[in-house]
Amino acid sequence: MTKSSVHTIDATTVRLGAGLEHGPPSAALMTLALRTLLGVIAPDGSVPAATRELLEALRERWIGSGGVGSLPPIDELQPLAAEALDVADIEPSLRVQCVRLAVVATLLERERSFDRLARVERLAERLGVVEPGVVDLRLWTERKHMRLRRHMVPRFWLADELRARAREHGWLKVIWIFIAWQLRLRREPALLARYAALRSLPNDTLGAALIGELERNGFGLPGERGTAADWAIRHDLCHVLSGYDTDPRSEVLAGSFMAGCRQRDGFSLIVFVLLQFHCGLRVTPIAPSDVGLFDPQRALEAVRRSAFMTIDPSIRSWDYWQDFDQPLAVLRERYRVAPRQI
Repeated sequence: MTKSSVHTIDATTVRLGAGLEHGPPSAALMTLALRTLLGVIAPDGSVPAATRELLEALRERWIGSGGVGSLPPIDELQPLAAEALDVADIEPSLRVQCVRLAVVATLLERERSFDRLARVERLAERLGVVEPGVVDLRLWTERKHMRLRRHMVPRFWLADELRARAREHGWLKVIWIFIAWQLRLRREPALLARYAALRSLPNDTLGAALIGELERNGFGLPGERGTAADWAIRHDLCHVLSGYDTDPRSEVLAGSFMAGCRQRDGFSLIVFVLLQFHCGLRVTPIAPSDVGLFDPQRALEAVRRSAFMTIDPSIRSWDYWQDFDQPLAVLRERYRVAPRQI
């Protein structure tokens, strides 16, 4: 198939679970994907430890015990160059997933390799995939960290929320609230009272679980002096829905969970947690950076749990106030939050 006949895909419109809704790919297609990934990371056949972990996690998390036996062992797979791919054999959503995995594998190694970057870019071009994460990877490899932050931050879920509030109240008010929060000048008694009232709900409800989550971690309630109103409450609710804690390793899992259910550009969250908590680059000042905290098994498990949810908790189409009085177990079942396995 020629390059001109490949339909270009905007990866931001493809969810992390796309192409996997009805079960794992065929053994033949999965083998092709794994060989392609090896062609990017280990074209000489020498598989680095982090990439091996990712490949094994893919086999276990996305294929399951029923399909692993039909795949060759990792060491028997022959790397496949992007140029040798027959694109006609790969459906569009799985092309996107293949490019994303190549970005993840490259960042997992934490080595700024222009050779690997070039192979990722050739793969994306060959598959006709336009994935902003590939641009993130280039900027990281080139050490253009300020440009990388400018490229990533506007794609975050919180940026969507701030833009929505700016449409309602104007940017001047949003900026003022942010400054007042930083200087601990602002207090919103009505908002505080509304959240404080959730304490009266039964312990098994979403609202009570949220209050418990905030207080257990020493966070103020929205409306208290020194808090950022309720701008970030959707992230806190993802912690509640997923059951993941707030230590750095758990933040990787919560971010991966949130990425799985994002309707648009969820992969940006995966790139973020890799850069912030695995590569040591502080993308946002809200949390300190760290190194080596991305566990492929657990991160893929977090994505698997949320990939087929019926809501995206990070956007306003979900009105959490309507669900605060509902039992958390009922909501997890209603919204298809998969149970935790590891």
